[in-house]
Amino acid sequence: MDIDHSSLDYIHTRDKLLFKAFKGIVYEHDVPADIIYWSGDLESFGYTQETMGSDENSWTNKIHPEDAAQARKTFQEAELGTKIFDGKYRFQCGNGDFIWVHDYGFMEVDPKTNQAITVIGVVQNIQKEVDDKKHLESKLAELENINKLMVNRELKMIDLKKELQDLEQKK
Repeated sequence: MDIDHSSLDYIHTRDKLLFKAFKGIVYEHDVPADIIYWSGDLESFGYTQETMGSDENSWTNKIHPEDAAQARKTFQEAELGTKIFDGKYRFQCGNGDFIWVHDYGFMEVDPKTNQAITVIGVVQNIQKEVDDKKHLESKLAELENINKLMVNRELKMIDLKKELQDLEQKK
């Protein structure tokens, strides 16, 4: 079977499969019009095109309140500097749960106003990595605690041996 790799159907199917494998969302934000175009694996975040919303507030309202200021700061720094943003924050899924995501992308900025015109980015679920890191940190802390106990035990044994030697010398 000959596949037309340039057909829109092929590209759409390929992109849909790629986004599922990537477990992420791709977006393009037309900033002056405040319209966000979503594609990708919205379902893995518990959303559809309709429930995701299509303006900036529909996105920013899903950022965990404790992470919102840092997420805004990351975006503003990119707008004023490199035009590339790269941030991690908690994002509210359709079921109400928050998961950690990695949001990175690029913005086109109007050189006259230094304001973003278009933002293109990807958001990837990194909750498993965050959980794995926490688990490893917990195990490391446990090992450090065991190590301290063992060192303290050895030091105590040395002290006791010295006391025994001192007692034997006094006899």
